[in-house]
Amino acid sequence: MSGFVYAVECAGRIKIGYSSYPERRFTKLMADAPFPSTLLGFWPGSRADEMAVHKRFASTRVHGEWFTATDALLAFVADNRIEPPARRSVVILCGHEVTRGSQKAIAQALGVTQGAISQWTQVPADRVIAVEQITGISRHDLRPDVFGPAPRRGKAA
Repeated sequence: MSGFVYAVECAGRIKIGYSSYPERRFTKLMADAPFPSTLLGFWPGSRADEMAVHKRFASTRVHGEWFTATDALLAFVADNRIEPPARRSVVILCGHEVTRGSQKAIAQALGVTQGAISQWTQVPADRVIAVEQITGISRHDLRPDVFGPAPRRGKAA
């Protein structure tokens, strides 16, 4: 068993799912959700374990893997979840390490979610200057395909 059963809350509903990487899966769910979401927790398990939770709470199923956030379901999650490993203080933004605070600042400045930014494979060309100003990462490093290589500095005389 190398996976996890996870629980995500969104607008009074709880999604019970399975993933090998629940925090990564949550990032995707958060980017797609119509309302703010919270990762309630995860615990080691298999797809069969996920299905057992679905069966146990079948009377509260709303749709697919989504259930009403009942006290019983919330207590079940609280009793079973494990503490995730400490989160890194840096994240990777298109191949560059930035602090979590920078990622949040970028998201706020651009009017997008952190989840959206975490999905970038490269900084969109129209966002490079703003990202450069927030992170200090040169536009030439962020998008050499658009801005070319960093200009060489002349030798001191």
